[in-house]
Amino acid sequence: MTAALSSGLLAAITYGAASGYRWRNFREMTQDEVRVALALSPRTLDASSFERLLGAYEKRSGTDTIAITAEGRVYSSSALLGAGDVPPALLDGEPGALKFTDVDHDGKSYVLVGGTGASEVHYVFFFSLDQLESSLAELRAVLLSGWLVIVIGSLAIGHVVAGRTLRPVRQAADAAAALAGGLLDTRLDVTDAKDEFGVWAESFNTMADALEAKIDELARAAERERQFTSDVAHDLRTPLTGMAATAVLLQDHLDDLPEASRRPVAVLVNDVARLKDLVLDLLELSRLDAGAEPVDAEALDVAVAMRATIDSLKLPADIDVTVTSEPGLWVVAARGRFRRVLGNLVANAATHGRGAITVSAQQRGSEIIIEVFDDGPGIPDDDFERIFDRFYKSDESRAAGGSGLGLAIAREHARAQHGDITAARRPEGGARFALTLPATTDPSDPDPDPDTL
Repeated sequence: MTAALSSGLLAAITYGAASGYRWRNFREMTQDEVRVALALSPRTLDASSFERLLGAYEKRSGTDTIAITAEGRVYSSSALLGAGDVPPALLDGEPGALKFTDVDHDGKSYVLVGGTGASEVHYVFFFSLDQLESSLAELRAVLLSGWLVIVIGSLAIGHVVAGRTLRPVRQAADAAAALAGGLLDTRLDVTDAKDEFGVWAESFNTMADALEAKIDELARAAERERQFTSDVAHDLRTPLTGMAATAVLLQDHLDDLPEASRRPVAVLVNDVARLKDLVLDLLELSRLDAGAEPVDAEALDVAVAMRATIDSLKLPADIDVTVTSEPGLWVVAARGRFRRVLGNLVANAATHGRGAITVSAQQRGSEIIIEVFDDGPGIPDDDFERIFDRFYKSDESRAAGGSGLGLAIAREHARAQHGDITAARRPEGGARFALTLPATTDPSDPDPDPDTL
């Protein structure tokens, strides 16, 4: 582009300078020829003297002459030219003064030069511009051809140079995109040349090696953590089952215990129940991380599934749950996972709200959105970004108990069913949790595939 612009500008400047020079030279030549012709003009002009003037005047090719005497006689070197072809302004000149004008005659361009000779005879010379315009057209063609040669040559050279220069850049961009896409074994070819691109490729490969090693290390650490959690929870499950059964017996006979022992036993029973719930949550989370449980998706009637889930919850008597749903909604979900997710959201609203809970369902495009509203204090700013983190509990949650895994488990279940859970703060107070799952319009399908929706 730079070569094309610079060479084009140079060609334009060259043409402007050359054409201006040729025009000036042409006018100077016509002045000289006209002055010579006027100097040779006869004192008495008639047909024979006019012919002698033409014979003595070494006229240029394509130049014609008209002479007009004071008495109005007209002599012309061409039968096609007459006094009517002469502009009146050229006949008003003083002796020795020349006048110029440009005219078109019979499709040709002329420069007319007028002057006064002997015996006040007006002479007008028609200088054809064909030769000048032809030479300028030839000059334009030469400059245009040269410009095209320069542009094509520069494009070819630029293509070769850019290809050699930008090819490593494109390869590096493709390799970076492949790394970002998870292809950690992507590397650049290192040439033998120790130029900037060779050093760049070596540095890129070194970075990719370090990144792959770090990600492998993090993956192994995450796997060890998951396995440790699973092993600990599994090992604790058996003794906790016995402890939980014993705690139930103690709770049933709590009134039979001495007054001094009732409080410690009640605390023990409560802590055993909490510990059991924590271990069960850890086991469930480890299975989700390992992908050990398949998603047995089916078509569920949203209104029926919502009501069945809420009826199965053991909510306090002062909790009022309002359920609304658009008619005819069907969702693709695993029945057990659906109850687990929605039950967790409603239980969470019951824990942190003030008693009124609203559960509504509607369809938006290819998704079913189930929203759970509570009228509690809402989600504090410090907690909003972390409410789905594992084991994260706000100060109010710590006072209310819980493992801090409920929302994390609910989101993992939702995502396993091609859905998600989001949270928001309500302007009028309280919190809003939205569960999105794939919708289906064919409830008769016994095994719908969410990927095909």
